[in-house]
Amino acid sequence: ADSLFSTFLISERVYQDFELALARKERWEQNLAVRKWTPIDVDMEFRGFVKDHKLTAVSQYNHVAYFPRLVSMKESIESKIKAFFYEVCLPNLKQKYSEYIIDFGLIGENYDKVVVIELNEFMDTTDGCMFNWKSERKLLESEPFSFRVVEEPIPQETQSTFLSPES
Repeated sequence: ADSLFSTFLISERVYQDFELALARKERWEQNLAVRKWTPIDVDMEFRGFVKDHKLTAVSQYNHVAYFPRLVSMKESIESKIKAFFYEVCLPNLKQKYSEYIIDFGLIGENYDKVVVIELNEFMDTTDGCMFNWKSERKLLESEPFSFRVVEEPIPQETQSTFLSPES
């Protein structure tokens, strides 16, 4: 338990999340859930955007990399995430929240199980992944639904701009 709390105390991400939660007490309630570790393949994490109780968009979470299998599995992934959101997540969250960012993971031998990784506030301080908060905010706030994955390899010169400390 001591090492767990030490990790939280030195984590910049945790610090920023708690700082934001304290600054926005009227909008968001910070909670910490501790559960058994579940390995999730790096390409099987997705960020969903929920506005007015509707899943308006989903993006590949690791948006600076190309994963060929995501392109071939895109329809199936979209279907699984939407079904899980509307059948499991929405009924459990709609009484308390109408807008939020929800991160999903697909796990299991055939990636047939969807899990929630975390919830974040629906704010432009939360990474939009493959969506741009400034130019695509209306898309994130309304239908039709949009799902994005990196569709082709990213040129080497573009990759370096994603990974540079100045960006």
